[in-house]
Amino acid sequence: MAKEITLAPFLNGIFCLAVLIVWDNVLIKKYNALKSIPAPLLIVAGGILLQYVFSNYYTPLAISTEHLVNIPLFSSIDEFKDIIHTPDFNAIVRKDVWIVGLTLGLVASLETLLNVEATDKLDPNKNSTPANRELIAQGIGNICCGLVGGIPITSVVVRSSANINAGAQTKVSTITHGVLMLGSFVLFPSLLNLIPISSLAAILLYTGYKLTKVSIYTTMIKAGRQQFLPFITTIIVMLFSGILYGIMAGTVVAIYYILKNNLKTPYKTSQRVINERLHILITLSEDVTFLNKSSFRDLLKNIPDRSVVLIDSTLNKVIDPDITEMLFDFMQAAPEKSIDIEFIDQK
Repeated sequence: MAKEITLAPFLNGIFCLAVLIVWDNVLIKKYNALKSIPAPLLIVAGGILLQYVFSNYYTPLAISTEHLVNIPLFSSIDEFKDIIHTPDFNAIVRKDVWIVGLTLGLVASLETLLNVEATDKLDPNKNSTPANRELIAQGIGNICCGLVGGIPITSVVVRSSANINAGAQTKVSTITHGVLMLGSFVLFPSLLNLIPISSLAAILLYTGYKLTKVSIYTTMIKAGRQQFLPFITTIIVMLFSGILYGIMAGTVVAIYYILKNNLKTPYKTSQRVINERLHILITLSEDVTFLNKSSFRDLLKNIPDRSVVLIDSTLNKVIDPDITEMLFDFMQAAPEKSIDIEFIDQK
């Protein structure tokens, strides 16, 4: 079902997006003093100000409450306790609960891993984030959130990029971020409820734009079809169906090319006559699977008598047991054909 465009949030989002673009590409370059002012904070503050002005002086451009941030209000400890919802543990035996939980866990983990990679690329110090520790922390956090009625959490590139742009260097920045959010939630939730969602959407759009530059696409195109098709498939499916389906679609395309390459190039051969004997060099690729069984059998079958066969496995990481058995049988039959076999293994 098609959704109608609401004028006021749409205009606010376009305005905020324009301010972000001008701020980053014109004003900051012209006035160095403006670099100390975070553009997202300016957008949020401007959105609140515009919403206040329009709500009181020009209602046609005022944004309705359904398009504003909606934080529960409370004035006492008892009201705050009402916001906290403990889980119904009887639901743990329900199949649909497990399906939803596993799906959310998978999506959140994938999103975190993608964000970790993107953040490491943005980091001017080129630090490497320990992915396992990040996932463990996220799992513990999500368990705690579930126990108090909170929604699942995940690593998000917007917060990470905001940290980097603010010059954060240590883990204290993350703790400070949490304390500031909690303090804002407790002290002035009414003010936060004036923030237009379209202002936040503009920040997300611009951050996403800065992460996916045109140069990335041109680089992937130059890398060839094998690299570009999984990449663009992931993006297109993700935009229409979500991150999980996008990654699954891209993975399927990538697996197709992996299988195709294994069928074509499980090994390379070269040969030369030395001292009146044919020397054949067989260089195994990284993966030699059962898909290569037929072609590998034909290769060994057609090796002439009195040949010297060198099998180079220095690049090989995975070899199917059927191929290993085939090589063993070839070695057993080699003396009858006066074939000498040498192996070049990894050191």
